[in-house]
Amino acid sequence: MNRSIRNTIFLIFSILLTSQLFCQEQIGLRTSTYAGMHGAQLNPANSGHYPLQWEVGLFSAAAFFENNFAFITNTSTGHLIKNSEDIEAGYNQELNPLSNFYYDFNPDSTSNRFANLQLKVNGPSILFKPDETQAVGVFFNARASMSTKKIPGIYNYYYFAAKGVGETVPLIPAKIASMAWTELGFHYSKSIETYTGKIAIGANIKYLQGYEAMFADLGQMTYSMSVNSDTINVEGVDFEFGYTNSNIDMMDGQNLKAKVNGKGVGVDIGFNYMVDGYEDQYLYRIGISLLDIGAIRFKQNTEVHRLDTEIDFELSESLYKSLTTAEALTTQLSNDALGTATASYVGNEFLVGLPAAIALQGDVNIIEGLFVSGQWLQGIAFAEKSVQRESLVNITPRYEHKWGEIHFPISMYNYKSLNVGMSLRLAFLTIGTDNLGSFMKSKKYTGTDFYVGLKLYSFGSGFNIGGINFGGRGKKVKCYDF
Repeated sequence: MNRSIRNTIFLIFSILLTSQLFCQEQIGLRTSTYAGMHGAQLNPANSGHYPLQWEVGLFSAAAFFENNFAFITNTSTGHLIKNSEDIEAGYNQELNPLSNFYYDFNPDSTSNRFANLQLKVNGPSILFKPDETQAVGVFFNARASMSTKKIPGIYNYYYFAAKGVGETVPLIPAKIASMAWTELGFHYSKSIETYTGKIAIGANIKYLQGYEAMFADLGQMTYSMSVNSDTINVEGVDFEFGYTNSNIDMMDGQNLKAKVNGKGVGVDIGFNYMVDGYEDQYLYRIGISLLDIGAIRFKQNTEVHRLDTEIDFELSESLYKSLTTAEALTTQLSNDALGTATASYVGNEFLVGLPAAIALQGDVNIIEGLFVSGQWLQGIAFAEKSVQRESLVNITPRYEHKWGEIHFPISMYNYKSLNVGMSLRLAFLTIGTDNLGSFMKSKKYTGTDFYVGLKLYSFGSGFNIGGINFGGRGKKVKCYDF
């Protein structure tokens, strides 16, 4: 039997509804004593304990993917990059892969699904301490996020493929939102001496420019296959969706156009408490922060549509295969479900919330240079339509010095996927991964992670403007020869 239309439905609802482009935390860049502006974006109060006078961040970049939805057999990150053109499909019972290098779907339909993907670039940043109690800074980031809430295990290839002709298939309610944006951030923190150490508070205020966004809210839908397998019978639907249309012609081969379609404001706030140790060392520090509180309202090149009917209708596989643009697809869906090409259109603006989270941090100085840090991060939603941040539990032992450090993060994402990583900083350059196992050959490869960062430090030198010394306190540090 021809299963292509059933597979198409599966791909639309399971890949879209389980894909998530979210902000992976780049442990090796953010948890060090010398993390600077990177650390201030995890907890804005962290800069209150920053031991140096200034830093200039040049750039950082990260690539991350992890999922429990599908896997690739007998590969690693390097092997996959070199041999991606040779991979075969192993998920269809009618296909017999000729090699042991193929991709397949997880057949379990009982567990919730997740698939997390990120490509992120942090632009230039500056952090400066005019005195021992204050820190100010500015930063620029380009970010993208696609997220859903928990997706039931029925959004699974094998669940859909097992359904026969005429068998009704109810689709469980689910939500998705995605957004690409830039942020220009301004940072400030203030620290206060106490009898045992230091208390710090801090904040980041971010001006947001939104480029692309979409959302989809599936309330309910039931379908069945027709006998000839060319049409699908839909038995009522409640489905609202919206998107920016400035780049939808990319589906027809056009080039990407960077256009601002929305604006907004975001805020990070944090608190940190540090207990002093011997000499310049601290015994431990603890902190709490609220991240990405805010939203972007999209008002340019924006469409909102709603399909809400209890009347049965049909979708033609051959007709939808011939559609090449998003406008044509939307128009045809409106015509099939509601009777006219424009009936689904209900508005020209929508608001998408940032991937907000609450985060707890702790850091303990075991002996001089040896630390163990931990953090718990949980995504929260402040807007009805929001890109969701996933959960993270992490413990990271590290050895650090002003001129270098090494981290071994142990991280659990979504309370499901456990990975061990490693990062290394040598002077101004940091490279790392939170998934070291992905670079070794695995029978079931499910994801990878890599990040790199480059920035300049003051290392206690300070500088002088108009005869006034800025950040010149503290001992100068000998520059070691490598």
